[in-house]
Parts: sequence; structure tokens; C-alpha cells
Amino acid sequence: MRISREDIHFDFAYVLHLLNRYWILLLSMSVLGIAVSFCFNECTTPLYKSHISLFTWNSSISKAMKKVKKKGEEKKNSEVEEVMMHNSIISQSIYLGQRLIFDYINIMKNPQVRRATNKSLIDQGFKPPLKYTFECTVKHKSCIMDVIVISPDSKLATAAANTLVEEFQNEQERLMDIKYAKAMHFASNSASPFSPRKKLNLFLGVVFGTLVGLAIAFLLDYQDMTVKNPDDLKKINLLPLGSVPYYAGVDELCGHNEQVKSNRQGNSLIDAVRIIGTTISFLKVDNPPKIIEFTSAMSGAGKSTQVLLLSKILGGERKRVLVMDCDLRRPRIYKNINLPNKDGLVNYLKDSHCNDPMKYINSNVFPNVDLMTHGIIPPNPTELLGSKRFADMMDKLRDEYDCILLDSPPCAGMADSMVLGKSADAIIMLIDAGKTRIHDVVRNMEQFDTLRDKIIGGILNKVNFKKGGEYYYNYGYYYESYEPYESDSKKTIQVSDGQTS
Repeated sequence: MRISREDIHFDFAYVLHLLNRYWILLLSMSVLGIAVSFCFNECTTPLYKSHISLFTWNSSISKAMKKVKKKGEEKKNSEVEEVMMHNSIISQSIYLGQRLIFDYINIMKNPQVRRATNKSLIDQGFKPPLKYTFECTVKHKSCIMDVIVISPDSKLATAAANTLVEEFQNEQERLMDIKYAKAMHFASNSASPFSPRKKLNLFLGVVFGTLVGLAIAFLLDYQDMTVKNPDDLKKINLLPLGSVPYYAGVDELCGHNEQVKSNRQGNSLIDAVRIIGTTISFLKVDNPPKIIEFTSAMSGAGKSTQVLLLSKILGGERKRVLVMDCDLRRPRIYKNINLPNKDGLVNYLKDSHCNDPMKYINSNVFPNVDLMTHGIIPPNPTELLGSKRFADMMDKLRDEYDCILLDSPPCAGMADSMVLGKSADAIIMLIDAGKTRIHDVVRNMEQFDTLRDKIIGGILNKVNFKKGGEYYYNYGYYYESYEPYESDSKKTIQVSDGQTS
């Protein structure tokens, strides 16, 4: 079972889910981005920039204009003719400057100009090697050439810009017998380096670090194919019956004592189980399931714990309940309530002379709750659970109890749970939230293909509401914000009659 990309919505709620679930990762990536930016700023050599502009215009244009004017006075040209001649000289000069400006760039990049510039800088007191670079840029249809000199030495950048223009003019005059370019201003002197831009780099480090963290969080969340919330169950057409929070002291609630110490978290867990019991009873109001099998896709999902807690809740409602440990490979229930492993289910199935299963049942382990332990470990558990004697036993016990809860072994790699499902009225999949993979649940549901109508839903167990994202926001706020006081540790929870105090 794979979740399609259409199932993931890039909305604000999903971003909040990623922030809430992977905030440590995002914070780490942001700090890493700042650290990388800081190291880059410290390891990068500061660079200074000096700027100077040249106007590629004929320096002898004024003389040419005077000669034209003088000839015009001698020939007594009209004013219109003088303007036309004046404009013609200017336009030709501009056109010539635009045509030659790219050649001027090549002249400035001439090694001869570079050698002459270096010699002049050394004469000015700068020590070789002279570390500077320059670039020339020209705007479209313009006679202005911008020269930018970059150097780790601010003084060298300024001096190199001025000297470079002087040597360019000398080279131009040598080649063309005319100076056709003039500096528009002195080279700028930069007091602070333009590179690296420390504040910008730090900002970009935070931004890119956070974005990378979000990308990693999205990939982790996208590749995490475990069941995390009830919506994941709905996607595989499994009805969510409820969500049980993780609680470290759950074993105490499953204890044999009628009253156990509890706090707000324990009460929340009991309330969640009570809601599940109510939900199950509402599924089929006219004919509620009497024999319910609890199975899971993997071991350690908490089936035995949930069966015991649900039995206590139902017993508190004055219902007569039987808990049957049908996990004949790795039984757990007798350990959870600290009972000795007396004769139980397997012993009855092996005892062909006894037709009364009540002799192998522990009465009133909780108020109104009886328990049939597994008994001895058999070599053939699947055959025993699928035997006619087992089916006949279930028919007898059906009339004795209001509800029978079967603790089944996991589905993975074993047929026990499928065989046991034939005797059950309903099957519930118990899912360890955040650990059970979706495709495992789907595969197990496919194993129950012939019994598909008996699967009434799934229960999410050990849900961490603190990491559940926006789905469990309100519940998690209530659940996590509570800090138990000393007086709360003295409170007790009466799980046998469904009342808390």
C-alpha cells in the first residue's frame, strides 16, 4: 500500500505538522546554516571594489568646432548651415565612439596595459604580487565605459583603477595618435569590503538551512509509511475505533488491584478505552458483538494491555466479561496481572474427559471479569484453535458471558489469528502508532479476506499526542500541559466501576 502524492496536501496545516513533528531537525538545520555562513564569512578573504567611468569622446572636438565656426564666419554661412555642420560633427563623433568602444575594452585588457599598470603601481610603493582584477562594461548604445577593479586591498583597488585608466589613455594615444577617452571622475575608494556580505550570508544561511530542514522533514514524513493517525486508517478502509495515548504507567492500570494510583495521564488513557468500548457497542446496536478477537500486525502492539483495560471498563458497567488468552505461543496476560500460570485453555482442549470449561477459568480476577489463561505451551496451537472442541467450548461460553475478549497472537507469519477469527463475532486490529507500517496492516487485512466482514475497525495504541501534529493538537495540549502535583499522586482511580475520584 503506497500513499499517492495526491493524498499529501501542501497546506498550512501540513507545514505546521512538519514543524511540530520535526522541530528539532529544523532547528538543527537552521543552526547548521548559520554555522556554515559564519565559517564562510570568516574564511573568505574580504574584497574591496573601486569604480571609475570613462567617456569615449574626441578630446579635439572643441578645436574642430572652432575651426568650423571660423570658416563659417569667413564664408558667411547662414545660422542653419552652422547648426547642421555642428550636429554633423557631434553625431559622427558619437557614432565613432560607439563603434570603437568595444575595441577600447580590448585595448584595456591588452597585456601591455597590464604590465605598464603594474610597473606604475610598484613605483607608487605597492609590493608585488599585485592582487587585483578588473572588468569593463558598456551600456547599449552608450559612449560611457565603466571599469570596476576588485582587490583584497582597498588602497590597491583605488590606485589600480586610476592607474589603469592612465595607462589605457597612453596606449590609446600610442596606437591612434589621439586621446579619445577621458575619466569622468576619480576612482571610488571603498572603506568596507563588498564581499563577503556577512549579514546577507547569515540570513541566507538561516533561510536555506530551514528550507533544507523542511525538505528533509517532508522526505522523512513522506517515506514514513507507518500509521500515525486515524486518517491513515481511513485511507485503507479501516474504521478508526479510537486512539489510546502512550502512558508509561499503563501496567499499573492493568494490575490485579481494584484501586490503583493514577494521574491525569492515566485518567486520559482510561477515558480513551471507555470511548472505544462505547464505540464498539454502537456499531451494532440491535446485535452487538459478543465474542471479540483482538489481533495486530506485529508483536508488542499492546493487545493484552488493551484487552485487560477494556475488560475492566466493561466489568465496571455490570457486564459479565471473560478474557481468554489465545496467544498460545507467547502468552502475556497472566504476567500482566501477576497470576500464576495455572491450567487453562490448552489443558481444557487436551482434557477430553472434561466438558465443563468453567473449571479452567479464574473467577473474578477483576469485578465481573473472569480469565482463562493459556495453560501449557502446545506444539500445535493452530490445530487446537481450529478444532471442533474449541468451537464447541465457545458455544458454551457464549451463553455464560455478556462479552468474551480473545487475546490473539499477531497475524504476521502465523495462521492462529485467522483460525481464531472463525469463532469470533468481530475482529479488531490493534495498531502500534508510529511503528506499524501501513502495508503490513493491508497485508493482514488481505489474510482475513474470507472474514473481512468481521473486521469492525482498528485501534491506534501508544499514540504520542505531543508528536501527533495538528490532528491531536487539542488532545495533546490537554494531555501534555498537565504537571502532576503531590496531591494528585495520592488520588486513586476506581476502574472496576468506571468511576474516578
